[in-house]
Amino acid sequence: MKKSENFKKVLIVLLSTILVILSSCFIEEKIESSRKIEMNSIDDITMTIKEHTLTKTSMSIIITDTTGFNNAYGGGCEYRIDKKINGDWQEMKKIKNLPSYLEVFYVDEQNKLEFDIDWSITYGELETGEYRLVKSIDIEKKLYEFTVEFEIF
Repeated sequence: MKKSENFKKVLIVLLSTILVILSSCFIEEKIESSRKIEMNSIDDITMTIKEHTLTKTSMSIIITDTTGFNNAYGGGCEYRIDKKINGDWQEMKKIKNLPSYLEVFYVDEQNKLEFDIDWSITYGELETGEYRLVKSIDIEKKLYEFTVEFEIF
């Protein structure tokens, strides 16, 4: 009789543990889906390349933000580069990761913010092809990505 009671206790503890693990996975998945990335979905925020600055290893970008909110943008290191391959965008592999800094910037009185971006260390010299630079911003606990497309000849 004691063995049967011990078995029931072990079974209850085991089932409870499994239930807790499964529910925490569900909660984590729900949190991630609530932070779903929206690409280029806010009309009042745009990103462009400053004229005559694009090279195989760098560019200057201009973010224009007319939302009226005090949105904070990560520094020049906070980005990724995607390459268009067979019509699909694919994230490029970095050759070296740089440390991330908690530096933030805001648009000026003309609602503009300019960054110089040098990817020579993280991605190297880009080959001929179609690319896009992707920067992200967190607005009200939702992650948005903004892109600017460019071509290297």
